[in-house]
Amino acid sequence: MMIDRSTSATLDRIFDEMYNLISEANRIPLTDKIIIEESDLAGILDDLKEALPDCLKNKKQSSPKLMKKLTILFCRLKPKLTVF
Repeated sequence: MMIDRSTSATLDRIFDEMYNLISEANRIPLTDKIIIEESDLAGILDDLKEALPDCLKNKKQSSPKLMKKLTILFCRLKPKLTVF
């Protein structure tokens, strides 16, 4: 089953916010690390948490495209993140 357009649009907005947060974050000199305000990240993750249950109620509704986006996002974020 496909996710509906409004859920897809919401998830796209959340991913865009996260990518913007990452790209606009302060960098730690001489490293590939970034600094992100915990409250900014928590707000985005709360939005993501609210949006995900609508499209991932059960395994049959899981979208491989969405799961790929999530995996890529968190793989890119994890090694570069220092939360303050």
